[in-house]
Amino acid sequence: MDTLELPSLATVLLSVEIASTEDLTRTLRAASLPLQQRLTLAWAILDSSRVDGDAGVIQRLSAILVRKSELLVEWLLSTIRRELKTTKPSDYALFRDPAAISLLTRILENINDSLPSGTLLDVHTVLDGPFMALFVSAFSRELTTHDLSYITAVTKLWLFIVESTADGMEAVSTQLDGLTQLLSLVTAKYLRAADDNDNQLRDSFLGMLGSVFHAMRNACESTLVPRKCFALFDKDLLPQLLRLIALTSEDVTREALDMLHAGLFHVDPMRKFATELLDRVRHPTAYPATYVSPFFATLTSALESQDLAARAQYAAALPDILARYLQASALVCNETRSQATTTIGLPSVAASPASRPREDISNTCLEMFTYMYKLLQPLSSDERFLAATNRLVAVYFGDLCFGTVSNASIASGDIYHSQITILDAWLGETISPIFRNPKATPNAIALALAGIDTALEAGPDTVQARANQLLDAFSHIPIDATQPASSVLNHLVSTLAKARQLDTLFEKLVQVQVDRSARGSKYVNLLMSAPFIRAVNQAISQSMPFAPATACVSVVIDAVVAEASKLSGQGNGDEGWKRRRTSQSGKSSSRSSEFCAERLEMLATIAANVVLASATTVSTEHQRELYFQLLTAKYEELCVALSSDGVVWERLLLHYSFMEVASRIDGTERWLETCMYPERVHKSMLPTSGGDTRSARVDALAMLVAFQTAAHWSVFVS
Repeated sequence: MDTLELPSLATVLLSVEIASTEDLTRTLRAASLPLQQRLTLAWAILDSSRVDGDAGVIQRLSAILVRKSELLVEWLLSTIRRELKTTKPSDYALFRDPAAISLLTRILENINDSLPSGTLLDVHTVLDGPFMALFVSAFSRELTTHDLSYITAVTKLWLFIVESTADGMEAVSTQLDGLTQLLSLVTAKYLRAADDNDNQLRDSFLGMLGSVFHAMRNACESTLVPRKCFALFDKDLLPQLLRLIALTSEDVTREALDMLHAGLFHVDPMRKFATELLDRVRHPTAYPATYVSPFFATLTSALESQDLAARAQYAAALPDILARYLQASALVCNETRSQATTTIGLPSVAASPASRPREDISNTCLEMFTYMYKLLQPLSSDERFLAATNRLVAVYFGDLCFGTVSNASIASGDIYHSQITILDAWLGETISPIFRNPKATPNAIALALAGIDTALEAGPDTVQARANQLLDAFSHIPIDATQPASSVLNHLVSTLAKARQLDTLFEKLVQVQVDRSARGSKYVNLLMSAPFIRAVNQAISQSMPFAPATACVSVVIDAVVAEASKLSGQGNGDEGWKRRRTSQSGKSSSRSSEFCAERLEMLATIAANVVLASATTVSTEHQRELYFQLLTAKYEELCVALSSDGVVWERLLLHYSFMEVASRIDGTERWLETCMYPERVHKSMLPTSGGDTRSARVDALAMLVAFQTAAHWSVFVS
């Protein structure tokens, strides 16, 4: 609890008579005077601004008191040490009073300020003996929002000792048992406040947490007994720290991970990890235990916790733990040390005579990832665990030393094959089912998209093998997931373009089954979106040779013709082409027709843009002749297939794109003159009835075609 109001100095002087410095020091130590009154006196001795106007004698005596700061420190610490051993929870005690803790900090600051410039206080000269008990006791008791000033005072004292003195960090690091106890207490207090949604109390522990983590890291890095440090992060403390990593701020999380890195992944336990991980592969049912075995038992137990919220927090921290293991692995291998992204533990690595081959380290990293992956993947039906699994995969496969980018070219083929096998299984077992699930939430779909993005970087072939299913998914993406989906779709296009496999994209696109109505109006077809069309056009123009580009034109135009024929066959005469709204009772019978119409619109949009983009690949006279032959043949096929009013929008769009491309190619003038004869365009292109209900879009496109025709025909007759 916060301090009670301290009595005034005048009240104190009514109880005692002080006429000399001896009286002053004797009164300060007098057991007959209540502690709070002596605390008031101590503050008056230190700070004359606290002296009442009628108590100037204290000010005068304080001014001539020799070594008053040292006197006050000695009195405070001796009193606090006695209290820590004997005080009952109900008794008043200085170590529970923020005013007393603040006084101690102020005295230490004054001593530090009085030293010569450039000199800092040596803690051991003032705080003689182990002082960790003060901090341990401070956080051992129940703390609430009523104790905020006390928490602030204790934190300020701690920070002064470890950050503003010459040997404070060293002093606390050498008291390893007390430091570990303090670490556990403060972590537990933070988590308790977080569980109670007491944000004010929770945040009050942050300053202490970060500093204690840093001190613990120093202790672990400088230890001569790494096994002892490893054992400190036991089945009680490690799960608490995993939860905290998932909950706290970025700066504190980094300090916590640095500490765990130094304690768990020191060079000596890294050897034990390598031995045990490989033994787990060779002897999965009975392998020799080492002192790192409890680490695996603790993680397994944490992920089997009955508390689902806590289990999700444990899961969220696993990718960060794996990242630190990979960093430590890079340090213990001569071949990767120069690529390591950390220096934690580097002195112990440099002092170690042994170094394992890169292939062995790659194997152990693969096994550590596999172990964690098997903990998380079965839980991925929950979006929290799916997010953790995604991050775990991204951390491992994206690692510069041991991920697929490295191992594809450096490590053995067996390791790379194992990595790709796991990646493929993850896509098949975890990611792909989300796209097939009609009840998948927008957040789940966004997570699945992030998984695809990761796989495109880690192993593009695994994504290409599932391109049909993925493109189907892109035809009905939730509006809320439009931005990440567009990014992933563009990534897919650029990846295929780099691999010179863009033609496979069009082979898959023409097989897409559009089913937007099954998902509802809150879903969009990204395969018809402007960003996707721009990405495809750019990829064709910049990376596709003439032959595959024209092959793609044939593929998409043939698909348009086939879909138009299919749609035509589902009705009787022109009625089969009409796009109309149906009553609720007629939805089932017309659904197939609606899907075909949706597909035809998508295919026509893609085909029109592929035709326009493919023209940029023509560079020789022979290619020009071949391209012109292709255009004329495909145009005739389209004129036949799209001859009814129900598909006038597709007919106008493709006519416009064909005429636009042909106008850019020499030698096509006679053909253009025939195709753009105004009367022919009017009779064969424009609608003669209201069969196509997309009237506004049709009217706009018809106007564009009319302007195009007029512009070109004016050239022909001039």
